[in-house]
Amino acid sequence: MSIRDWRIVTASVLLAACSAPFTGGDCTLIVRPAVTVEVREAGSGRALADSASGVARSGTYSDSLKPFVTDNSGKLAALQAYGPAGTYRVELQRPGFQPWALDGIRVTATHCGDNTVALRADLVAVPTR
Repeated sequence: MSIRDWRIVTASVLLAACSAPFTGGDCTLIVRPAVTVEVREAGSGRALADSASGVARSGTYSDSLKPFVTDNSGKLAALQAYGPAGTYRVELQRPGFQPWALDGIRVTATHCGDNTVALRADLVAVPTR
């Protein structure tokens, strides 16, 4: 393949990265999550995402929550899920804590992808006997 052919292929890929490349600014090639969930202990604010699991659902679509970001001490503090624009329900559980869920999370999109919705789950410990 010649240099000219590579330039055409590269230009085609860059233009295809955004459905409307010349309206409303530059699109990035970064895929953004639909939702992020900061997982904390209610009261203390201690990061709890390390042993948490969950799912984000919109209609028939679902994605499991995956590691997203750590806090200053290096402990996992937030999880993320990807998906199309829509209305989501996010469910989260962690051993030793009550399940957490939130409905009606509206994820919108621009011509360049999802507008991430940032959530915070303050988990309440299960009472010990």
